[in-house]
Amino acid sequence: MAEAPRVAAMSLRKVCIVGFSPNSRHDAPYGDESFEFWGMNNLHAVITKEEHPEAKWDAWFDMHEREYISLNNPGLLTDHEAWLKGCGIPVYMQQAFPDFPTSVAYPLAEVQERMVKDWGFAPEERTYFHSSFAYPVALALHQGVDEIHVYGIDMAKGSEYDYQRPNAEGWICLARQQPALSGGKVRVVVSNDCALMKGPGLYGYQAGEYAFPMRLKRSMQKHLEIVEGDFREKEKALNKANAEKVYAAGYAAAVREYVHFMDDLQRGVQLNVEETK
Repeated sequence: MAEAPRVAAMSLRKVCIVGFSPNSRHDAPYGDESFEFWGMNNLHAVITKEEHPEAKWDAWFDMHEREYISLNNPGLLTDHEAWLKGCGIPVYMQQAFPDFPTSVAYPLAEVQERMVKDWGFAPEERTYFHSSFAYPVALALHQGVDEIHVYGIDMAKGSEYDYQRPNAEGWICLARQQPALSGGKVRVVVSNDCALMKGPGLYGYQAGEYAFPMRLKRSMQKHLEIVEGDFREKEKALNKANAEKVYAAGYAAAVREYVHFMDDLQRGVQLNVEETK
């Protein structure tokens, strides 16, 4: 039976959520006894005992499907399944799995009830979990905290930027409106090196900060189209040249055989008539 997460030594309950992004995952206040430290997925592969001997984890989250965890395991830096089985701390998962001794079923139904009852969500918005990060934030609010500190979370590129980042920032804004255990509102601290809650400047007031990257992107996009078009043309020419090279090599080999044949005739080699046909 998994134990409940360790409560921080100080009167304030402070939870530090750490993700995989290299920009700030090493900057978390490891060793600070006033925090509970919550990790996610295979973060343990890069926050190691050798590099951060002071790091102690109070809870872990892997909210992926059980089959996905196994299928994804061979491509990871370390044996993630083995770590989950031997970590000795509560691991929040979709359900408690027998092969993960400290796995804990994430209280999704309870959290979703709080979303509608206490946090201002409409019933149809209870699926507002679009990344791994959303689950520990929601659980921290459900359990009651004073502060949430965020490290190693960026969601600045690709599909993460498209749909996961707005969701993560939505949970951060929601958390800042919730009552803290000690009174007032929950304080959410996002590392300066995290991309979350950051932007190029004040829209409208700092038009230059917005306009420059957009103009540069459009310019580079046009240049990229030209370069890629040139690449495709050169690739076609290369393929054509390679085909002609193969044909020429075959033709040269055939002519070479005839030259050798003539050499044999000059030297008086008696050839089998069938060989000349």
